[in-house]
Amino acid sequence: MKNLALTSTLLFLFGIIATSQPIPQDSLYLGQIPPGNVRKIFNLAADPGYYAVEKIAISPDGKEIYYEETNSSWTTYKFKYYRYSNNNWNAPVNLFTGFYCLSMSPDGNHLYFENNNYKDSWVSEKQGTTWNPPVRFLIPFSVHSLDVTNAGNYYLSSFPAGCLGQRDICKLIIENSDTTLVGLGLPVNSSANEGDFFISNDESFMIFMSNRSGGLGMTDLYISYKKSNDTWTNPKNLGTSVNTSTDDFGPYVTADNKYLFYESGYSSPSSICWVRADQLIDSLRYTNFVPYVKNPIPDQTAVIWQPFNFTIPDSTFIDDDGNGTLTYTAKLTNGNPLPAWLTFNTLAGTFTGTPMVIETLNVRVTATDTAGETASTNFKITVNYPVSIDPINWQPEWVRIFSNPTSGLINISLGPLPGITAKVEISNLEGEVILKTTFSNSTGLDFSNKPKGIYFAKVSLDDRIIIRKFCVE
Repeated sequence: MKNLALTSTLLFLFGIIATSQPIPQDSLYLGQIPPGNVRKIFNLAADPGYYAVEKIAISPDGKEIYYEETNSSWTTYKFKYYRYSNNNWNAPVNLFTGFYCLSMSPDGNHLYFENNNYKDSWVSEKQGTTWNPPVRFLIPFSVHSLDVTNAGNYYLSSFPAGCLGQRDICKLIIENSDTTLVGLGLPVNSSANEGDFFISNDESFMIFMSNRSGGLGMTDLYISYKKSNDTWTNPKNLGTSVNTSTDDFGPYVTADNKYLFYESGYSSPSSICWVRADQLIDSLRYTNFVPYVKNPIPDQTAVIWQPFNFTIPDSTFIDDDGNGTLTYTAKLTNGNPLPAWLTFNTLAGTFTGTPMVIETLNVRVTATDTAGETASTNFKITVNYPVSIDPINWQPEWVRIFSNPTSGLINISLGPLPGITAKVEISNLEGEVILKTTFSNSTGLDFSNKPKGIYFAKVSLDDRIIIRKFCVE
C-alpha cells in the first residue's frame, strides 16, 4: 500500500511539473518558423467562408494563442484559440461568437473585446482552463481597441472630449467611483482614425494604425514612445518591412517585444502577418524625431504707428530630440517675404516692427531641426487703428510717405483714423502736376516708370493742406 501511495504521489507531482514546463522553442507560435525582419503570413485555421483577422493574443506562457475570424462581409465574428498540451498544439476551439478586437491582460487571466456594434466593451475572466461567459465592461463608453498594462492602466480608442479624429486613443482615469476618458492628444492622435493600437505591458511604447501624410497605404502602423513627462513622442512609420500599400492594422507585440503580429489587407484575402520587430522598435527610438506643432500660434493684433512685438510661445513646436535644436523662419503664406516694417529673429522667434498701413498679414512660421526636418503653422497679424482716437484730433504729422527714398513704389498714409478721404497731387521740381487722385486712409503709387528725382505730394484734407517731399532713385 505504501508503494502504491508513493507511486500515486510521484505521478501527481510529475503531472504538475510536466504541465508547468515551458513550451519548447521549436513549438512556439504553433511550431511555425519565425520570420526575420521581413513579414510573413502567420497561418491560422479558419472555418469555410471565414478568414483570420484583426488582433491575436498569446498567453504569458506561450501555450495558448487566441485569434479572430470573420466572414468576407465582416458581419459575423468568432473567437478561437489553440492550446498546447501533451507536447502538441490542439486543433483550434471556438470560444465566443459575436465579438472581436480582442486583447489579453498581462497575467493572461482576462480577455477584453467588443461586440460588432463598435459600442460595447466586454470582458471574460479565466477560471482554471476555462473562460467565464462575457460580461459588459466600461458601459458608458464606445470602446474599440482596449489594452491593460502591468500598472493596471487601461488604454482604449473612443471619442473623448475634444476628440481630434474618427477615433482617438485615450487613457481611462479612475478616481474613486468616477471614470473619465482623457485623449492622448497630439501627436499620437490626429484627424485620422487611430482605432487599432497596442501598448506594451510596461507602457514604454505604443504601436497604432493611422492614415497620415507620407504613409505607404490606406492605413499604416506607427510607433510612439512614452516620455518621462507622461506624454508621447511624435509617431514614426514602421516602414516597408511592416507596412504595405493596403491597410495594415490590428497590432499585437509578444511579451518579450520580439515579434509583431498584425493584419494586412482589410477585405478578403486578408492575412495575419508577423515580423521580427525588437530591433526595429529599439532602433527607431534613437533616430531623429520630426518636430511637430503642438499648439498653433494664436492670431495677433497690431496698431498702426505703434511698436509691435511678439515671440512664438515655447509650446508651439515640440521636438522630441530637444527643443533647443530648432531654428525658425517666417514668411507670408503666399511665399512672399514679410513686409519691410516687420523683422523676424530666427533664433529667438520674435517679430518686431512698427506697422505703417492698415493690413492683414497671413504669416507662416517654420521650425527646422538639426536634421533638416520641418514643421509649419500659420497665423494672422491684423493691423488696426487705435480705438481711442477721435477724428477731430487728426494731426497733420500723421501724413507719411514711405518708403522714402524709393525705387518705384511709394505709400501715402493719413494715419490711424478710419474713414478719412483726401486728395493728393504729385508734382515734380518744375511744379508740373503729374498725378492726381483721391484715396481713403492710405494708397500706393508706382513711380517705377517716372524719371529719377525729387517730387512733392500735396495732400488736401478738408481745409488742411500738407506737403511732403520724396525722392525716386
